[in-house]
Amino acid sequence: MIPAAIDIDLLRSFCLIYRTGSMTRAASGTHRSQPGLSMQMRKLEALLGKRLFLRTGRGVRPTAYGETFFSFATRMLDLGDEAYSQLNAPDPVGVVRVALPEEVAIAALPPALRRVRRDYPGVRLEIMIDNSDVVEPLWYEGQLDVMVAAPSTVSHSALFSWGVTLHWVCGHDYQPGQDDHLDLIAFPPPCSWRQRMLEGLAIHGRDYRIVFTSSRIAAIQAAVESGLGIALLTPDCIRQPYMRSLPAAFGLPEQMTVRYGLYARRRRNEAIEAVVSTLLDCINGQDSIKKARSR
Repeated sequence: MIPAAIDIDLLRSFCLIYRTGSMTRAASGTHRSQPGLSMQMRKLEALLGKRLFLRTGRGVRPTAYGETFFSFATRMLDLGDEAYSQLNAPDPVGVVRVALPEEVAIAALPPALRRVRRDYPGVRLEIMIDNSDVVEPLWYEGQLDVMVAAPSTVSHSALFSWGVTLHWVCGHDYQPGQDDHLDLIAFPPPCSWRQRMLEGLAIHGRDYRIVFTSSRIAAIQAAVESGLGIALLTPDCIRQPYMRSLPAAFGLPEQMTVRYGLYARRRRNEAIEAVVSTLLDCINGQDSIKKARSR
């Protein structure tokens, strides 16, 4: 039985600390002080009888019990929010135009679509999945309301930014030679991943040839799984058990980090705010981001 003293406020504070990985950052987004949040977490841990967070040099990270409790806490909060929104608040209404790169959409879009349909039936999404060179001109022309893009190419402040590590991957049974040229599977230019990949190989003195080119993640994945060569992919795009990460022993450049930002129009209506909030929660829930935050 859930103790009656575990109220919604405790759950919200716990989830905010979990997502930000820091008492200080969590306090900046609430009306509570850092000591107040710490006291709340001690109370919650006492009620549950389990340690939920461990302190690190940079903030806090969840224990195994904290990871488990987070899934239940978010479900309880989602149910509470859904009940309140349906009974007490008018639903946002309107069309929201959203653009995301494919590698982000793979993990974040399915749960976001489910939540928007469930929580905001009056919101209609118009979604574009494409590369930055296609999406960003539309942003500057005012044809998009929400966008995920690389911060280095956008002259606008991101609502939220994050880093994702790229991994060298190949098919499960593929064995690249250490002395021979590397067969590369790559995106076509202009592409920062491709440029950084080729520059890194040149610095390491590795010979290569590009054997497969596509602008679509699904095609890159199929080529990797077929054993055509090696590629750079984000963790959410690595399909187990058909792919594997390559160790440093193959003389490849170190893993690279790419950054993304979530952008929205400065003048936002309730429908856009609802979509931004949903996307932010779903992006924060990606395994690759949670693992990067815990390191």
